[in-house]
Amino acid sequence: IFLQRMIVAVFTDWGLAWSDEIQLRDLAGSVGGSLIFDFKMGYGDRINLFFQYAHGFQDDTGVDYFRAAVLRSF
Repeated sequence: IFLQRMIVAVFTDWGLAWSDEIQLRDLAGSVGGSLIFDFKMGYGDRINLFFQYAHGFQDDTGVDYFRAAVLRSF
């Protein structure tokens, strides 16, 4: 197993759903980051180890979200 590369990504997301006049105070926002390890196995098989965390800023609906996944590249 060989670590081919490591990728770090920071992201933010802002938006809202509306049916009346748009108010800036109604915007929902979050911020987070991803960490991806790209491994090469043998003569060409690749596996990615993926971690992601996001934090929502709303008091009533904002959540902390974490996920981890093992993915196969082709």
